[in-house]
Amino acid sequence: MALLRTSFWNQIAIRKFRANRPAVIPQPTDDGRVIQAVSFASQFPDIPISNIRVADHVPADEAAQLKYYFYEFQVGM
Repeated sequence: MALLRTSFWNQIAIRKFRANRPAVIPQPTDDGRVIQAVSFASQFPDIPISNIRVADHVPADEAAQLKYYFYEFQVGM
């Protein structure tokens, strides 16, 4: 069973790596929302690390829905 699980996650990583392309990030636009530094635990409640600071949101011009949903799939698995 461990071999099957390892093979599954290895294939996910290989396919994710092969499908990855350089991001084309357009000129930033001012949406009026300022990025704030917040604790890691506030963004990821299941991981109780509070002494690391991360951004409170991803800017709209850098967000990719496909990558977001694939990340959600990985977390769910």
